[in-house]
Amino acid sequence: PLVRYRTSDLITAVSAEPCECGRTHPRIKVRHRSDDIVNMGLMRFSIYQLKEKMEELGTHGQVAKWQLRLTRENTKAKGILLVQPKGEVADREAFVKEIEAKMDELKGIKQSWENGLIAKPEARLVDEVVEKRTMSGKVRYAIYEDDYLREA
Repeated sequence: PLVRYRTSDLITAVSAEPCECGRTHPRIKVRHRSDDIVNMGLMRFSIYQLKEKMEELGTHGQVAKWQLRLTRENTKAKGILLVQPKGEVADREAFVKEIEAKMDELKGIKQSWENGLIAKPEARLVDEVVEKRTMSGKVRYAIYEDDYLREA
């Protein structure tokens, strides 16, 4: 059963004792998958860290859906966060600034763009975020655009 997991998957061992059903392999809980890591070249972070930041929003608006689109600005990786607000937003500009500030709180993001390793990420409010799903039905939060995948 462990062949289903990848190197870099983060797990917690629940028990190493044999199961009542007779299985002898350790029982584990997957905390997050390695494919949930957003790769922006030298900068990497878990999509779940960004998800937590989006759930913290609330001063100028709330998020119904969001999606991180990864592209390039010249040769540098760039993240564009598409956000579908929940309900009406009175001050759209303030809400975008609040979202971008939350993105900057992610470990390494602000330092990476300030040091020229990545292009400055941006947030955009959209009417609708079209969800993409994996074959297993899981929502794909990070989408790599063709521009990102082409070599710079």
